[in-house]
Amino acid sequence: MYFSQSLLFVSLAAMLSQGWCGYDDHYDHHEPAHYSFGYSVNDHHTGDIHSQHESRHGDSVHGSYSLVEPDGHVRTVKYEADHKHGFNAHVSRKEYHHGYHAPAPAPVHHHHEGHHGTAYFHLH
Repeated sequence: MYFSQSLLFVSLAAMLSQGWCGYDDHYDHHEPAHYSFGYSVNDHHTGDIHSQHESRHGDSVHGSYSLVEPDGHVRTVKYEADHKHGFNAHVSRKEYHHGYHAPAPAPVHHHHEGHHGTAYFHLH
């Protein structure tokens, strides 16, 4: 009797643990993602001018990004990627014609007094 109760307890514990810790072979199949996004920054105060646009349809991604480089040229990268051809990018560079020039740094003025302060002499 003790043996059969022990066997029943061990079997029941094994079955219950499968439900809590066992392997779940459930697989959620998701369709390939579809999205499209874009943004652009045009901050003439800091000189930060860039943009990016991208879209994905199934396993194919297409996009581009561009930025104004410190020398004033615009670098544009157009890219596409898929399982058949991999990642391919085309880079172009042209002059930026908006007349933007980064602001010159503000001058810093330092006022320095001597180590022992200012000496005053009165002559009579």
